[in-house]
Amino acid sequence: MRVDRIERLANVSSGQEGGTGRNRSVIALAAAAYASQPSVDSTTPTGFDPFAVTLFEAIVEAAFLVATADGVFDADEREVFSRIVAASAENALPRSDLNGLIEELAEHLAIDGVDRRVARIAQSVRRPEQKIALLRVAILVALANDTISETEEALIARLCNALDVPMSDERKLRLELTELVYQDAPAVPVVG
Repeated sequence: MRVDRIERLANVSSGQEGGTGRNRSVIALAAAAYASQPSVDSTTPTGFDPFAVTLFEAIVEAAFLVATADGVFDADEREVFSRIVAASAENALPRSDLNGLIEELAEHLAIDGVDRRVARIAQSVRRPEQKIALLRVAILVALANDTISETEEALIARLCNALDVPMSDERKLRLELTELVYQDAPAVPVVG
């Protein structure tokens, strides 16, 4: 993947592409909460929001499942994935925290399998804007390879089904993101 394509994905994921100076995104707020988790030894009140942490983990896990859908998650894919997630989160957490979360997600996937992880994600994400934020990042990760593979397509459909998001909403979001990311290239086909 070309560096300029990665940068465009990062800009789109953080809302900078055609942005209107809006408030921080759902994922950025959740990432900030994730980054501010108190240590195990902390006794000072922090205003910590465990739901926001769970939401952030679910969003990142959905994107991770899409990124690993084809069974490959090499160093290059991991770097692109990390950059997209970090930009989506408006760089609200240290890279080391994200790397630790990726390792944790890989362990959960190996133990539980995709079906149980998708079910867990669905339990963690309830509001419509949270579901769209999750799908936005997952679709951007899929678009990072310049085409959405059949396995990525199937995983996104499973997420939509588990989240009770109509496929028509997913198609609309995908077309919007495709247009932003690939303004000078043909659209990634939408199956179905």
